[in-house]
Amino acid sequence: MWHIHDVKKTARSKMSPAYWKSVLVALILAFVTGSMAGSAGAASGAGAQISSAIGPSTQFYAGQFPGGFHWSFQFPFFPWSILIFTVILVVIVFLISIAINLFLLNPIESGCQRFFIINHVETGRTKISEIFHGFGNGYLNVVKTMFLRDLYTILWTMLFIIPGIVKTYSYRLVPYILAEEPGMSSKEAFRLSRSMMNGNKWHAFLLDLSFIGWNILNFFTFGILGIFYVRPYKATADAEMYITIRDQFLGRA
Repeated sequence: MWHIHDVKKTARSKMSPAYWKSVLVALILAFVTGSMAGSAGAASGAGAQISSAIGPSTQFYAGQFPGGFHWSFQFPFFPWSILIFTVILVVIVFLISIAINLFLLNPIESGCQRFFIINHVETGRTKISEIFHGFGNGYLNVVKTMFLRDLYTILWTMLFIIPGIVKTYSYRLVPYILAEEPGMSSKEAFRLSRSMMNGNKWHAFLLDLSFIGWNILNFFTFGILGIFYVRPYKATADAEMYITIRDQFLGRA
């Protein structure tokens, strides 16, 4: 069984020679993995702004100006047209955000993990261009497998919260597996991730938990510490965890 202390110690030693590259790639990774929430927030914001515009319009066409002046002529169809337009707009924004996530951000996520995996061996010499590896190697397979990962996680979470969390850890290694083997079938990638995480989910959870102190400090620095230390440190540690589990699974360690 691997030890959290050893994984984090190795992560620090691997991050240091490739510090600025790790900062940049970790920042990109944080962006792409949080992009769906950001897009949803943007869509909700747009909907809220348009909805706020509907309110006064509804009042106006019901025959009353702000200030108390009454107007007798009404257009009852107009608010409905705005509502329909709003719904269509929100749906379009939502679908575009999903497409961007599937075809652009998910492959980059796997590519970022590839950067940290390669940096374990080629410490300090790894090229940032590795984050685009998935676009030229098994692209459609990467898109499909990452989509299924997101879909399965969402469905399990909708069923029950706890099974959703467990499945998140079961599928955690999928991006790393694709980073090394982008042509591997979705079925095999999921099977490997489940097998490799069998008996390791609790340790992975504790690894995540060990960064709580850093996250608290990051909060008090308004995210600056996260950009320049916590995120690259955590991303490197996650990659080191994968490498350790992989090597143990394959009998290399």
